[in-house]
Amino acid sequence: MLAHRGGYWALLQNATRALWNSLHTALLRAYTPVVSEEDNGLLTMDEIRSMSVKPLHVAADCLLDMMAQMEQELQAQTAKVRVPDMEEGVGGRGE
Repeated sequence: MLAHRGGYWALLQNATRALWNSLHTALLRAYTPVVSEEDNGLLTMDEIRSMSVKPLHVAADCLLDMMAQMEQELQAQTAKVRVPDMEEGVGGRGE
C-alpha cells in the first residue's frame, strides 16, 4: 500500500510478485502428495483462499491504479508536446 501511495511502481510490482509467489508455494505445499496420512499438508484450499483473497485483491487494485495513472501521465505529456506544434501554425513553421 505504501509503495502505491508513494508512487514506487517497481517496488509495488515486486511486492505483488512476491505475494503471488508465496501463495503459489503455499498452494503447491497444500496439494503435494505425501507418503503418510498424518501429514496431509500445511493448509487446506479453503484456508489458502480465506487468507489470500483480500491481499491479492488489494494488490491487483493497486496495480490497476498504477497502470491508469501511468496512462494519464503519458496522455498529459503527449498533450504538452502537441500544444506548441499547434501554436506555430498549420504548417508547423509559424508562417
